[in-house]
Amino acid sequence: MGKLLSFASKTTRFGIDWGHYSVKLVGLQKRGNKPQLTHCALFPIPAGAGKSSVQEKISHKIESWNEKDAPASFGMEGKDVNVRYMKLPEMSKREFQKAAIWEIRDQMYFKAEDAYFRLSYLGVLPDGSVKKSHGVVYAIRKSAIHEKIEHFQKIPVKPRAIFLASHADCVSSIYGKMEKENVLLLNIGYAYSRITIINAGKVFFFRDINLGGKQITEEISANLSLSSGEAESLKRKMVLEPGGLKIPGSNYSAEDLPFLFQFIEFVLDPLVEEIQLSHQFFAGQIHESVSKIILSGGGALLTGIDAYLSEKIGIAVEKSNPFESVYMDGDAFDTEELTQVAPIFSTAIGLAKSQLTPRKECFNILEILKEEQEKQRKQGSVFRLASLSSLLFVLAFTFLFIYKTANIRKEKIVFDSKYENVQHRLTFLKKLEKKTGLLSTRFETLLDIKNREPRWSILLKAIGKHIPEGTWITDFNSTSLQGSNTPDWDTESGEEETRPSGWRLVLKGKSYSGSDVRLFYNQLQKMPYFKRVNLVRIALSGGNSEKNLLDFRFSCDLPKDFGQTVYPAEAENGK
Repeated sequence: MGKLLSFASKTTRFGIDWGHYSVKLVGLQKRGNKPQLTHCALFPIPAGAGKSSVQEKISHKIESWNEKDAPASFGMEGKDVNVRYMKLPEMSKREFQKAAIWEIRDQMYFKAEDAYFRLSYLGVLPDGSVKKSHGVVYAIRKSAIHEKIEHFQKIPVKPRAIFLASHADCVSSIYGKMEKENVLLLNIGYAYSRITIINAGKVFFFRDINLGGKQITEEISANLSLSSGEAESLKRKMVLEPGGLKIPGSNYSAEDLPFLFQFIEFVLDPLVEEIQLSHQFFAGQIHESVSKIILSGGGALLTGIDAYLSEKIGIAVEKSNPFESVYMDGDAFDTEELTQVAPIFSTAIGLAKSQLTPRKECFNILEILKEEQEKQRKQGSVFRLASLSSLLFVLAFTFLFIYKTANIRKEKIVFDSKYENVQHRLTFLKKLEKKTGLLSTRFETLLDIKNREPRWSILLKAIGKHIPEGTWITDFNSTSLQGSNTPDWDTESGEEETRPSGWRLVLKGKSYSGSDVRLFYNQLQKMPYFKRVNLVRIALSGGNSEKNLLDFRFSCDLPKDFGQTVYPAEAENGK
């Protein structure tokens, strides 16, 4: 697919969406109420292609359009951006910004020193019988911004803006159409998916999920012994239906389709769970429900996925068509072909459109970088002025005067107050670290359990090897099932012990992702020691500092001969 109309103009604004699987290029110009589509291209990224080869391909396309040095914008997403919804006691916007940034520092993927912060203040909203200040805090990794700029340095365009990909999706699919509704925007990409919830035109919730079209392709390839290309081609022919699957023009019989549908559901079910959990969190915070789900990204091209998700979740689902918000010349572009692949251009069109019609909600990350550089420049100017001998004399005299006239007792009170605040903060961090299971302490509970109940140490060690990243155990207890008077292991005094007919272990824990809980559950089921593993409970944590965590509880049954299978040496020695 390429550009069919040539408008060589300095007013063209480009949006470049460089994904894991393909690159989308869109050029727009101002034309009344609707921007005009002037350039459009989509080309895949071959497996194993390096950054330089993709840069060359984009550069060739830009130069063939005679649009060298045209202004362009790019998107940021994934682990380089931390977005947190905050609900704090009623306060001013300035006070909320300081408090919210302080709170998010302990919930980030990267260090606060390597982050730029931006606040979207939602205002004071009722929360039950009281009013609270609501807002969304964005933390953007500094080094990722410089990496993004370096990423596009060899492309013959002028970087004018870097927007969040979720904001670009909103510009192309939500703003101007459904700003007064509560909408969940689901972008199903190749490697992962992105959930964005819009409340009254503002981003309320943002979350990345490690599930995408790649996982469906891999399942098809593994179960049908197909190559990645063959599996991708078969996936595009599939038609999802509520409770079933069709593949027009394929050699698969009706008996094969339930098997194929089963492993497609294996990938889609965790995605459905994440959507439901996100909706539950939104409804619990704002006491409103999502009225519609909008699908975008390459995964939205799977035929029938909108009806499938709508039946599973119980909310109306429709596919995004960002081309509705722009003017297309029917003689220059194949409108039918573009409409078929419209969801995949959602981010690219939003990036280009954000340059033509800026919105307060969609901030330019390059502007943040410029503000920080301006601050550093001013600080440098002050430092240079301070080097002048006259200013040094004034500063030295002022410092000496303040030092001599200061009240020592007052200074001591200030010092004690700061020291007390530091101690309070250290205590808070230790409690939070214990509660959220950071890397340094995520197995601390397992160590405590091993010391408390050493007879389970080998089993706990085996379980610990299967705990996914971002998941940890918080509690453990064991109970015997039925008992009998047959001897099992002799005690040290020679007396016979009552042998249980089985054991039931209860594992409690927390996780950042429902898919990680599912993975842990599958690993437990595969362990040879257990004859039954049940997922008893999974729900969002109730604590304010744990609003993005999940609580879970597993019930695991062990057979009565557990001692002989796990402790054979001890059993032979009569221990």
